[in-house]
Amino acid sequence: MPDSPQWVLTLARRILPSWHPLFVYGWRGKLIKEDEASGHQLISPWMVTPQMATAWQRPEIPSRQALVVDSELAALRTGQPPRVYQVAAEAVRAAGYAGERVVELGCASGYYSEALERLLGRPVDYLGLDYSEPLLRQGRRRYPHRPFLLGDTCALPLRDGAAPIVISGCVLLHVPRYADAIRETARVSSQWAIFHKTPVVKDGPTLTFRKLAYGVPVVEYVFGERHLLELFAGCGLTVEAAYPIGPYALPGVDRAASVVTYLCRRSPCGS
Repeated sequence: MPDSPQWVLTLARRILPSWHPLFVYGWRGKLIKEDEASGHQLISPWMVTPQMATAWQRPEIPSRQALVVDSELAALRTGQPPRVYQVAAEAVRAAGYAGERVVELGCASGYYSEALERLLGRPVDYLGLDYSEPLLRQGRRRYPHRPFLLGDTCALPLRDGAAPIVISGCVLLHVPRYADAIRETARVSSQWAIFHKTPVVKDGPTLTFRKLAYGVPVVEYVFGERHLLELFAGCGLTVEAAYPIGPYALPGVDRAASVVTYLCRRSPCGS
């Protein structure tokens, strides 16, 4: 938490949950990244528990996530969109968006539907899908005109080629069966797959972390970029553009890490 006296930090971390507004907004009210508040712990892949893999379904997460999302949307609405929203819109624009259906996997409350419309300057035919019913309930309240669907990104309840553009919205990093999630993303896309806000290391293997997301332990993968690109290629996905979002600080890792959005062109799987 930046700009906070050390004794305040020490005391607060003992008595307050990591999702408390003091950690979300900082001592002087400045919004900080949730990752900065929760930290990461490098673990072995076999240490991932079912509870960590399904943690985003917990009922307390929507209200805690809203603290961050509402601040980001407020900035967006006043003409100062966060870079993650700008990059998502840039990738959709580069895919030649002209009003076709866009499916977002891991949509949470569907707030990217608002971001995309504002930044693209046109209506977006949007379908949001998530495996968390609490997050989808929040989305239906906030965006009642939007369709939302409950589903698993590793076994999507969508037909082959269901949409020209499919966005994997910062979800791949939390899925132990991430290879299946990539395969399913490719399957339901007829033209483009966008893997948004994906943490990668340029050199080395894919790493597994335990972290706290809004006070709840979750799994988070930081992908070895070569490994990730091989998985894309194996599903007929060709990276047409990569949009850097920013550096990614990781404890116990001596390699540079970053967050990247990949725009992939879809060809028949296995070609």
